[in-house]
Amino acid sequence: MELIKELPALGRDLGPGLILIGLTSLAAILVGCLFEEWETLPWMATATVSLCGIGLLLRFLPKTSKVPRTSTSIAATALVWVVVGLCGSLPFLFTGMPFIDAAFESMSAWTGTGFSIAEDIESWPKTLLFWRSFMQWVGGLGIVAFTLTVATRSGLITRGMYTSESGGQAFMPSVIATAFQMWKIYAVLTVAAVLAILLTGVGLWDAVNLALCGIATGGMSIYAAGISHFQNFALEMVLIPIMIAGAVPFRLYYLTY
Repeated sequence: MELIKELPALGRDLGPGLILIGLTSLAAILVGCLFEEWETLPWMATATVSLCGIGLLLRFLPKTSKVPRTSTSIAATALVWVVVGLCGSLPFLFTGMPFIDAAFESMSAWTGTGFSIAEDIESWPKTLLFWRSFMQWVGGLGIVAFTLTVATRSGLITRGMYTSESGGQAFMPSVIATAFQMWKIYAVLTVAAVLAILLTGVGLWDAVNLALCGIATGGMSIYAAGISHFQNFALEMVLIPIMIAGAVPFRLYYLTY
């Protein structure tokens, strides 16, 4: 009963985060436009509309002065992963992929697990390949860390969610400020990874996808053979420090900076 009373407060905070995550899927729609894969745009729109729609509905939950417990924040964190994972699977369903397989692929990407049961991925549209890489990149830092950048409240709601997701190692007084700094560091590392991969002779399209998955330490690939597809020793040597850089606690980067 207490959980039900506390959920509206958390829901109102999660709403803007889900909307922002939904808007990030526009990046995949942009890729579809660049490669003129017009048939994929409605597929990607389902992820955008569902995430933004759920986010808007949560924003209309009644206001409450009740401060959620940490246990409720942990439950809300788990709920975010489920909602985002299911919404992220929608574009895959239009390829004819069974629901269970699509949900597995999406959840594996969002959580940075890196497992894949997809078959013949090289025949997929580039839009879907990028979407899978992009989900892994966003999920690599943590969905909750992402939503905190637009959280509308402070206190136990925000700090409780952050603690349940990251272990509580905030390196700035404000948890939201910490989330912003984490994303700045993450973006810089990603750009550096793309540039390093380009130096190995890999094309821009492959470099971007490799960087997104590498810095997220998940290791998904847009080729069935994975890294061995390239037969590029220099690339393998570059990807090793990239994944190590993504695994290093961001607090160390912040203290160094």
